[in-house]
Amino acid sequence: LLTETWAGPEHPLPSCAGYAAFEAARPGEQRGWVAAYVHTRLAASVWRRRPADGVLWVRLPNALAGGRALLIAVCYSLPSALVPCWP
Repeated sequence: LLTETWAGPEHPLPSCAGYAAFEAARPGEQRGWVAAYVHTRLAASVWRRRPADGVLWVRLPNALAGGRALLIAVCYSLPSALVPCWP
């Protein structure tokens, strides 16, 4: 999972043998998309892209016990929006 990339309309994600690449634009950004590389044997697909806040949801079918799907979210939080963990 990549929370910030240099990918964008003019700079696509590089390919990686054996992996599927998924990306989502962050609002107001030409570059700096979020992305996920998932091994092709997992048969992943984009479940949802939320353009309003740049969140990418990837669905991995049959990833959990009983054949249930696993959803993974990739997002980016601006450093100024983070809550510090120290006093």
